[in-house]
Amino acid sequence: MMTKSSSKKKSMRCLMAVALSGILIASTCLANYDQIGAAESVNNELHNPVVEMNTCDTVYFGEYWQEDTDGNGVINQNDDKMPIRWRILSKNGNDAYVIADQVLDCKQYHETEEIVNWENSSLREWLNQEFYHAAFSTEEKDAIQGQTLENSENEGYRTSDGQDLVDQISLPSVADMINLEYGFSGNAHSFDQARVGKATAYAEGQGVQTVGSVYAEEQEVQTSDKVYAKDQETGSEGVKNSWWWLRSSGKDMDTIAYVGAGGFVDRDGSNHGNFGVRPTLCLDLSSPLVQNGEQINTSLKTATWDLVELGSLEGKPITWRVLSISEQDAFLLSDQILANQKYHESDFSILWKDTTLRKWLNGDFYQKAFSEEEKSGILWYQYPNSVHPWFGTGDGEDTEDFISLLSNEDIVHLEYGFPTEYDCDHQARIAYSREEENAGIWWLRSPGFRTEYAVNVFEEGNVEMYGNGIGNLYGIRPVLHWNIATHPLTKTGTVTAEVDKEYREEISNTTEPTKEPSTTEKPEITQDPENTKKPSETDQPEETKQPGVTDQPEETEKPGTTDQPKGTENPGTTDQPEGTEKPGTTDRPNVTNSPVATDPPGAAKTPGSNHISGSGGAGKPSAAKTPSEGTVKNYPTEVNIKNNKKYSISKKLTIRDADGIRSVKINGKAVKIKKGKKKVSFKLSKYKKLLKEKAKWNRLVIIDKKGNKKTIRFKIK
Repeated sequence: MMTKSSSKKKSMRCLMAVALSGILIASTCLANYDQIGAAESVNNELHNPVVEMNTCDTVYFGEYWQEDTDGNGVINQNDDKMPIRWRILSKNGNDAYVIADQVLDCKQYHETEEIVNWENSSLREWLNQEFYHAAFSTEEKDAIQGQTLENSENEGYRTSDGQDLVDQISLPSVADMINLEYGFSGNAHSFDQARVGKATAYAEGQGVQTVGSVYAEEQEVQTSDKVYAKDQETGSEGVKNSWWWLRSSGKDMDTIAYVGAGGFVDRDGSNHGNFGVRPTLCLDLSSPLVQNGEQINTSLKTATWDLVELGSLEGKPITWRVLSISEQDAFLLSDQILANQKYHESDFSILWKDTTLRKWLNGDFYQKAFSEEEKSGILWYQYPNSVHPWFGTGDGEDTEDFISLLSNEDIVHLEYGFPTEYDCDHQARIAYSREEENAGIWWLRSPGFRTEYAVNVFEEGNVEMYGNGIGNLYGIRPVLHWNIATHPLTKTGTVTAEVDKEYREEISNTTEPTKEPSTTEKPEITQDPENTKKPSETDQPEETKQPGVTDQPEETEKPGTTDQPKGTENPGTTDQPEGTEKPGTTDRPNVTNSPVATDPPGAAKTPGSNHISGSGGAGKPSAAKTPSEGTVKNYPTEVNIKNNKKYSISKKLTIRDADGIRSVKINGKAVKIKKGKKKVSFKLSKYKKLLKEKAKWNRLVIIDKKGNKKTIRFKIK
């Protein structure tokens, strides 16, 4: 029998044992914590890319046909109407200027072939009659305030849209689309994601031109059904982008400006195309019939990546951007174009797995760029290769490599710091070579519309999903996966890409500001999309012309639904439509260096030992009141050839630009010119060696002295 004394002693011994055990455990934990902390003290310096988005508030108001609601596979007016979502472009108290978030329908600007402006167009009549009564109830119409339209000249061409009007429903103007306060790029020539219009299924059914349908038609491939099926199966949004009308006159009085599928503003304009309709209206937000919507991201504003140094070429260290990082793996992309290579040595159909470029990356490049110690940290990685989302090219077979290239899926991955649209410009995808200050074209590993083409990224940062011939010499930006768990990396700096940075700085430095409402507030754009302020607008002009639009339409003759004229021109696919200019190459992003040396990687390992599988008025807005671009005068580049046309090799090419011409390139090769001249002429035959064989596209790129760029694609007969 245990005594009270012995029991007490035993309890003390147990307590001491527990205490000692606790001390030992704590010591072990602290020791382990110190080891983990030592490793993390290096790796924790590295972060995933930091992105900031441009945002916009939305409301739901009115209803229109949009989707197949009865499930019969046919989208028409037998389906139920659905609420319309509107983006708020500006707000003053309860008065808001809004634009439809999507392309809602497809209409010609005017039903007959005659010179008209917005005032006399059949599209204006349709919007203020048929659409007005179809989309809004009598009660909802009370919340719509007539919007004053200042129909100004088309800057650069001096074409006018007529006298000022007041409409219930309208379309945006060119000035609206370059209004920074509305959240758009101030550069009309930029492929701006915020201006991209996605078509509803109903609009597609009405015949609106989308990227997928135009690609299929122009390339004479029977893939329209396949393209739409692909979109439904995968959820890819690229094929839904469509062309849509503005109300402004174009270069001539018989053309109308529009927004292209990639978000560029074509001021030259088009005639009677099957373009989409994105209505605008002035709305009383205090109406109980207006429902608050989500705050949406409209475009990528900035992206910032951490930088590391790894490997070297010609005695210079290679700088890499950190696209993603975890405890085990860092996904790295070279910050610069490291070389120029052909995708494949022949022009025959081929898949990525069999290309000479893949062999070069994992052969000569791998051996020369990295030491044996560095090679031990590069993971043998399974890179996914999906089929083309529009054309279905490729076999979807993954490849295992040490070194690879980005794919067409990677390049629209927001988490990697890229825009989520292919056909839009952004500095995040612009790349410079180590020797030149000009940006270059660079390859992706994905096939184009046929497998003798491959996808690449243009100098402005937009992605050519159609692809270019695999025999072209384009830039290489390798990617690799690094075993950061065993081979810590040290951050050497950061790099930030900001869309329109150069253009915005030029605007902000002008001494004579454009007409702006004094109450306008520029939207606050942050990564967290809460409490974003929207800009206000100016008062309505006193003298305006009222259209004859009432709640019930008067008995007027409706325009006939004539067929589209045979001479209708379709916009191009990836190259911008005829006469459109693109922005010049932006400055290289600022790089902030940090004076921290890179630790040497660990001991060399046998190639293949590191393996990871990848998945990898009084308040009524006046629409044309604030043309932000008015302070920057730019003369258009004029060329005597048109986009997407064929020409004889004896054709004399004439280029004019009052700003002066800085450079001319054919298929990436410079043409000898006297820089600064306002007119350049030469025969194409003089540069026969630069031209591609018949049936293949040539690319003419002109940059003026202000850095503005014009691109034209043409063939030789």
